[in-house]
Amino acid sequence: MDDYGCSYMTNGVVVCLGEVGNNFAYNMTGGIAYLYDEYKTLESKIDKRFVEIVKVDGEDLLYLSNIIDEFNSATNSKRGKGMSKIVILDSFIKVVPKNYNVISKKINELKKGGLSDNEAIIEVNKLCEK
Repeated sequence: MDDYGCSYMTNGVVVCLGEVGNNFAYNMTGGIAYLYDEYKTLESKIDKRFVEIVKVDGEDLLYLSNIIDEFNSATNSKRGKGMSKIVILDSFIKVVPKNYNVISKKINELKKGGLSDNEAIIEVNKLCEK
């Protein structure tokens, strides 16, 4: 992934099995990015003004195992096939927006108030810019 990967990301999940460029997650306000950090070098490329790195837990491990298995089935990827479940936990980092829980809660409140997913995300982005 080139420079500014996942910039302005507002929702969804990204699983990156390769390298990333500089300023990864610039202005990321939603979603989750899992990065395969085989050489433990990616942290310096992440724009930590907007995101934080959190430990991959058992639930993440199950998700990553399943999504990588699906990827392997669809693509026959040599890189993906070389990843065991043991390697995954130790080699992935999870990148989430700062205040991820607060932002998720606010989005859900706005949706309960009648806004669509996109409208709620746009409103939260406006709040984050202030």
